[in-house]
Amino acid sequence: MENTSRREGTGKAPIKPGRRNHKKSRGGCGNCKLRSVKCDETKPGCKRCSAYGVSCSYNPNAADLQPLFVGTTTMKQGSPKAQHPIIQAAQPNHNHLSMVHAPPRLTNATPILSDGYAGIEMDTQSLERLRRFHLRTVPTMGGPEAAEFYQSHALKMACSAPYVMHLVQALTSLHDRHFSGQPNKRQIAAESYHLSRAAAQFNRKLSEPLARADRDAVWAAGCLIGWIVFCSIDAKQASEAWPLAPSKPSDLEWIRMNDAKALLWGITDPMRADSMFSIMSTEYAAGMHKTSAADIGIPPAFSRLYGLDDPESESGPYAVAVRALVALLPVECDCQNYVTFFLFQGHMQPAFRELLAQRDARALLLLAYWYAKICQSVWWLERRATLECQAICVYLERYHGGDTEIQELLHYPRMRCGMLAQDGPQYKTGVAVDGHGTTYLMYP
Repeated sequence: MENTSRREGTGKAPIKPGRRNHKKSRGGCGNCKLRSVKCDETKPGCKRCSAYGVSCSYNPNAADLQPLFVGTTTMKQGSPKAQHPIIQAAQPNHNHLSMVHAPPRLTNATPILSDGYAGIEMDTQSLERLRRFHLRTVPTMGGPEAAEFYQSHALKMACSAPYVMHLVQALTSLHDRHFSGQPNKRQIAAESYHLSRAAAQFNRKLSEPLARADRDAVWAAGCLIGWIVFCSIDAKQASEAWPLAPSKPSDLEWIRMNDAKALLWGITDPMRADSMFSIMSTEYAAGMHKTSAADIGIPPAFSRLYGLDDPESESGPYAVAVRALVALLPVECDCQNYVTFFLFQGHMQPAFRELLAQRDARALLLLAYWYAKICQSVWWLERRATLECQAICVYLERYHGGDTEIQELLHYPRMRCGMLAQDGPQYKTGVAVDGHGTTYLMYP
């Protein structure tokens, strides 16, 4: 007691153990700062972002926690054709899926979906989101036959792997934002979490030889990623959208993702007899059948602008895209047939895509017409198609205003994307015959 009094009487504070000094990260990436973790400052991408499944960026203006699905790694499948750039990743592969308290029953317990390597806890919010996916989002994921398939197999597909479930949660969250009337709202925390987890798990899955039992889950993930990438756009208005906005890595990412899906198609073969997707083979075959532009006639304005009167033009960078687009012009795109319109991506040959990346005026005009056709069809196509169609129109008016042929052809996309009053001149596709008996499309 006496010793205690003496210590208290000294007026000195008790000595605390010293804290070991450590070097603080001053130049860490934005994602690590946001997550309050120490960044190793590795460039071009840090290890923490890679492990978390997000795209690392040291640019303060870059979007936060963007999922990393596309990269440059080697996918192992024991076949030379699998050695292509597609998904960045690494780590083991497990084939056995286990699940406790299968969704979508709403319960106070926390179901866990696991494949032995990774898992996802299905709390009440996740289960409710899964229910909305099944009842509301699934019918928008394809044509009539595809929608019927997804309605029957949606839960089985969602539960086929944890990364697929994460993607289902993220896509449904995007759909929720669309229905809320605030599609421009920033990505919510749950959405970022599910996307980053899906990216990390899917990347690891594709870094190992693909087991036969995993093929359906991998193809399902590829489809979900394609929808998510297309409908995820940071721009709130045309001035913030490509091609008006400054260049960034995510520009035209949806086209690159289409390449990844093409590779996944070859690896997973979703039309094989034992695939859950084989039921859609008839609809897929019908979608691949395209009306020939020769059966309709190329509008003279397009022939002049793209030089298609020249026999050598068939080998030009625009020819294939022009003919594919012209075949679509007489058809109204809606929720029943939009899949056929989406196949236009397959006609974007490398030379044409390079012109798009360079903001070539003629290539941009063709893309604006395609956007104009799909911008009023289905929710996950509408926002990007509308904003980037508007941005292309403004870009062409601003930087190619002296090109009268391009300016005249801009009327149709401007009207379709809401830049012209609907009660003004109606620019529709139609069929007419000129004095020489040639059938072509016209825009009255």
